[in-house]
Parts: sequence; structure tokens; C-alpha cells
Amino acid sequence: MKKLTKEDIKLLGEGPQIRKYILTRYQTVADFFEKNKLNITLDSLRTYLAKNKVYSETLKCTIVNCFNVHYSDIVLSHQEQARRLAWDINTNIKLYNEKEDLDIIRATEILLEKFDLPVEKAMMLRAKAMNCYYRNAISQCIEWYELAIQRMDNHDLNRLVQLYCEAGSILGREQFEDKAAFYFNKADEITKRNKLKEDALFRYYYWRGKFEIDRNRILFARRLFQDALASTVSLEETSVAMQNIGLTYFKEAKYEKAIEIYDKVLAMYVGNDFTRISSVLNNKALIMIDMQQYDEAVKLSNKAISYIKNTRDHRRYILYKQTYTKARYLQGYTVDCYDYFKELKLANTKLVDKSCLIEDINDLASTIKEKYLLESFADTVLEMADSKDIVYNKEYILNLHSSVAQIYKKIRSLKE
Repeated sequence: MKKLTKEDIKLLGEGPQIRKYILTRYQTVADFFEKNKLNITLDSLRTYLAKNKVYSETLKCTIVNCFNVHYSDIVLSHQEQARRLAWDINTNIKLYNEKEDLDIIRATEILLEKFDLPVEKAMMLRAKAMNCYYRNAISQCIEWYELAIQRMDNHDLNRLVQLYCEAGSILGREQFEDKAAFYFNKADEITKRNKLKEDALFRYYYWRGKFEIDRNRILFARRLFQDALASTVSLEETSVAMQNIGLTYFKEAKYEKAIEIYDKVLAMYVGNDFTRISSVLNNKALIMIDMQQYDEAVKLSNKAISYIKNTRDHRRYILYKQTYTKARYLQGYTVDCYDYFKELKLANTKLVDKSCLIEDINDLASTIKEKYLLESFADTVLEMADSKDIVYNKEYILNLHSSVAQIYKKIRSLKE
């Protein structure tokens, strides 16, 4: 399929709709032109037109000329529009966090009800679940996942495994271990009784492995990640599986083996996939902290931050920032903790995994030994609990207050 040239994009860019389309994925249109990160195809433009209900004849004629296609190729049936929107929303769910985006989700779901599309209807419930998850409305998230699983039924076993694994992963992070294990076992039954696509198998082995690591079943987790590696179909999946195999060795304090695997992953990336490279660098930095090689940990984590700093990946940014701050503190530089506290309050308002924030808070608090620093940390966490900028669930608030209690408990022990 022909791809649009820069000249084509400039022509289309004169329309405000296409300009907005580009801006949802890039900080500036100039960023798009200079780095040429995206090749827009006719298919993606069709989906865009369906999503935004754009019927500009001039725009459609421009697309026809750019791609040398028939005018009828631009116009989609209502059913095809509904299908494309359902998959676009599921693929790009993190972009759907504003009020108008929620309206699109609701409108698409209403449109889907007119057609016999059970898989797409189930995946729209999954999109609503993920939206709730990113807004930290976990109870509602699980309710939508349960409805999605019921609606999916046996219509698409590959997607059903995905739903079971995603729901199980979220339940595991929220400490609902029994329910999480139940969902993973359901997924396991499907994988054993049916011939599934490799990407579905990868999802199961990967998410189940992450769950087992959290349960400290390291050897079982490693076997699962090795099975995931055998099911990979892309470089990204291969690197993710290998990194997690390295993580199991890290958990066993087999540092040389973990570093060996991480270095193999780094060697796989000859391009500029800075997101994945940054993840490996941060993992190596964590090993260096355990080995008390703090100078090297600072270099690695700082490099990881530089790769991710100008993106919208708040989850990775705050994770790497915590690694950097811990290494700097262990070097003797306590002032960096205050910068991290500010970043933590900002991350509290973003679409990040809140259970990871709790883990970071508890980990850094266990490292800090100065009373004045711990008091400032406690004040930061209390401000996070009182913030009105984000939807909270009760468990998250309780966890934040529990972290504060643990910090004050440590302060009392320091006084004694």
C-alpha cells in the first residue's frame, strides 16, 4: 500500500482535522516532519475519518489523489466504522482519557449494539475497563473486565485468554491473589485444550510469569518466561521475555547471569528504540545498586531517564527517577530526594500504575535514614492522598496512609 510522502502530509496538514490527528501522536507537527516517525497509510486515515466523522469532500478527494484509489474506498459502512473504532480505541486506549474521548467510547459502544459483532463488543468493555484502570477506579475496572469475559465467551479464545490474563494481572497487583490465580488458571485451561495463536500464548506465559514473580515463585516464573520466549513473534516480545528471564536471576542475586542477559538484549537493538533500551538500562542500574556500585547505577539510570524524559511515558519516567534517586542517596546526595518528591506528586496525577508508586514509596522509605528527610517524604505522601486531581479507589488511599504510618514508625525508631 502506498504511503503518504512528506509533501502529501503537508497538503493534508492544511486541514485542522489531520493536523489534530498528527498532534495526538507527536508534540509538534515539526517533530513529525523532522523525525518522520510515522508512515500514515490509507487504512489509518480511513479509521481516522470514521472516528471523527469527517466528511470533507476536499479532504476525501485529496486522499483519493494521494493514494490513487477509488472514491468508494474512502467511504465506510456504519458496521465497518464501528469495527475500526473498536479496535482503534483498544489499541490506543491511553489516548482516551479526556471527557470527549469517553464520549467517543460510549458512542462507539452504542453503534456496535446495532450489529452482530460479539468480539468487538467484548473488546469495547475491555477498553472501558482499561480506562477505569488508568484512572485508578480499580473496582469498576474489574467489573468491566468480568462483563467483557462473559460477552467474549467462546467467540474468540485468543482474546478470551488476553482478557483473563489482563484481569488476573490487575487483581494480582491489587493483592486479590486468589481471584487472580483463578483467572490465570482459566487461561491455562484454554491454552492446554486449544491451538492458540502465538501472541495469545505469549500473553499468557508473560503475564502469568509476572504474577508468579510477585508471589516469589521464581523458578516457576522463569519457566513461564522461557515458554513466552519460545512463543515470540517480534523483536519487542523477544526482548520483554529475555528481560524478565534476567529479572528472575536478579531476584536470586545471580547478578552476572542477569547482566549477561541484559547485555544480549541491548545488543539486539541496533536502531533507536529508546524506550526498550531505557528499560534494560534501568534494570542494570538496579543490579548495580544491589552490588553497591552506585556510580555506575547513577550513570545507567540517568541515561535511561534521558531516553524517556521527553516522551509521555510517565510510568517509566517515575520508575527510572526512583532508581536514580536511590543511587544518588546511597552516594550521599540527599538533596536529590526533594526533586523526586516533587516528581512523585506529579506522577500521582498521571496515568501511571498506582501500585507501582506504592512500591517505590515503600522501597525508598526503607532506604532513607535521616529523620528530616523522612518527615518531608511523609508530607509528600499525605499530599498525594489528599489530591483532588485524580480519581482514587479506597485501597490506594489506604495504601498511601499505610506508607505514611510505616515512615513515621521508622522516624520513631530513629529517635529511640
